[in-house]
Amino acid sequence: MGGLRLLLALMVVIQHLEFRLPLFDPRFAVQMFFLISGFYMAMVWNERYRHYKSPVRSFYVSRALRIYPVYFIVLLATIPIAWYGLIQGYESPLFAPIDAPLTGWAWILVYAPQITLFGMDLQGFAHRLADGTLQLTSNVRNHPLPWIVHYQFVPQAWTLACELTFYLIVPFAILRWKVAAGLFFLSILSRAIFWAYSSPQETLGTAFFPFELALFLAGSLSYTIWTHLKEKVLKAFSSRLSVALVAMSPVLMALSFNVIHNKLGEAAYWVCYAYAALTIPLLFEWSKHAALDKQFGELSFPVYISHFLVIDALLSVGIDRPPIQVLLFTFLLSILLAAIQRKIDAYRTSLNRKAAVL
Repeated sequence: MGGLRLLLALMVVIQHLEFRLPLFDPRFAVQMFFLISGFYMAMVWNERYRHYKSPVRSFYVSRALRIYPVYFIVLLATIPIAWYGLIQGYESPLFAPIDAPLTGWAWILVYAPQITLFGMDLQGFAHRLADGTLQLTSNVRNHPLPWIVHYQFVPQAWTLACELTFYLIVPFAILRWKVAAGLFFLSILSRAIFWAYSSPQETLGTAFFPFELALFLAGSLSYTIWTHLKEKVLKAFSSRLSVALVAMSPVLMALSFNVIHNKLGEAAYWVCYAYAALTIPLLFEWSKHAALDKQFGELSFPVYISHFLVIDALLSVGIDRPPIQVLLFTFLLSILLAAIQRKIDAYRTSLNRKAAVL
């Protein structure tokens, strides 16, 4: 499944460049990430962490080590690059706080989440008033620039806030299928009620954790159902080729999503998510022993979290988002970050061994 995750990361990167590919949809990519994360978290909690001496603590520490080190490396590298870009007069995340300074608690509300990550997903629902304070809004696009996103050094990290919030509830809900199903339907219902009075295109309709929770839980429920039907499903396929064809269908769906969207509109997202929830277990089963797929997966998070650092670095010297250079330097930086993450993962593994019940 690493290849699919890398493809989804690249779909987001390409959206932030100076050209667009008509087949790629960044919202679809991000929400597919959430669904896949739900599947993985249900699996690792069920098959590993819940058997440890201190399961909740071990799970939280492990997930923190998977997210924060690489994020902080990117954040700390972005700040001096942003400062250099400001001095040179090019586009920089530091322009907003200088041209449109925040006052009072607004500084804390904007910058503290960039350290903790928690709350970054909420900043799309506030806008700056003329006096530097913040006001809630359901759609920041209705307000003048700068938006809160322009104060952020790693703006795409809002998805990490959703991930971390989901991790908090994993130990308490993920294997209690009645609880998970109840939260799933509440999330869907709350989204439907919001859209009844609003629009799917509004920021709150596509980037608010209570609404996104349904996607995480769809992945988790997919894993739970898979554990009960795995043998029957695999037996139903007569060959590895048939398994491979079905397993690869989420990748083909990602590549052709906008074609489907042009036909079905908003319903395309949910039809595709439902199909992905059914087929992702097969994709995982088919690819879990593939070394190359694992290497692709290791690059997916670094590619996603570091591409704005590369864009900012190029902008700081007056180069405006050239696709080839951005992709090349993002991959090179991601290889370095993945190597660092492997060292951290080795430490995580040693902690897990100590925490495991003998």
